[in-house]
Amino acid sequence: MVRGQPVANSSSEGRIVEEIEALIDELELLKGEGSVVLVIVNSRDVKEKLINKIVERFNANVVEVKRGQEIIDMLKKGENFEVLILILPDELTEDILNALNNYRELFYRCGFPSVVICNLDTLNKIINYAPDFWRYRGSVYDLTAVILPMKFSSLEEVGRFIDMCNYLLSIVKNDNERVRLLIELADAYVHKFAMTADENDLKVAEDFAEKALKIAEELKNEVLIKEAKDLLKIIRTYNSYLSPEADR
Repeated sequence: MVRGQPVANSSSEGRIVEEIEALIDELELLKGEGSVVLVIVNSRDVKEKLINKIVERFNANVVEVKRGQEIIDMLKKGENFEVLILILPDELTEDILNALNNYRELFYRCGFPSVVICNLDTLNKIINYAPDFWRYRGSVYDLTAVILPMKFSSLEEVGRFIDMCNYLLSIVKNDNERVRLLIELADAYVHKFAMTADENDLKVAEDFAEKALKIAEELKNEVLIKEAKDLLKIIRTYNSYLSPEADR
């Protein structure tokens, strides 16, 4: 299910500024230590703002990753800088995913924190194809409200996407973003139900969609209200076929 990009407003911009400031404060504490700080960014402007803030504050090395070996070399030989910024490409190659997954311990052996920047679609690929790196990561900063389309080829992918959404749900502070994540979770469980025919998955989907609708109505966000209602309609259509009354 494709979501439209929400309109930017002062509250979302203020939240992004707060998140960047919190990230800068954390990097200050991590000086001299190996660590991974994962940052989710879709907007080019926000990405540039983030990088500029880090470069202003720290002696940082900025690398637009094109090959996995670049990551390995920087972690093994990196010196004379306080922070390593790795900008992952939108299309992750197998060697980049392998470098993240198989050399994850290098992030903690080096003497500097690494800020790994990616978008949500790239994050989903990391969770699916570099799961050990995902488990090794430290803090995660969400600087986007956009949830990208879901494409699932297996139950394992659905499960990882659900884990990702649940994690993001635990860290987001903006109510509109919380609603979008609830809608995505509901949608993911509908996909899961389509694969498993497990009615419990449909019940979980309905619960998430109802929560999303309740918050959206409190926010008076008509776009999110419509999305939640449309999804509930789909879920309840499935339920009507499963209900005993449907056979009467």
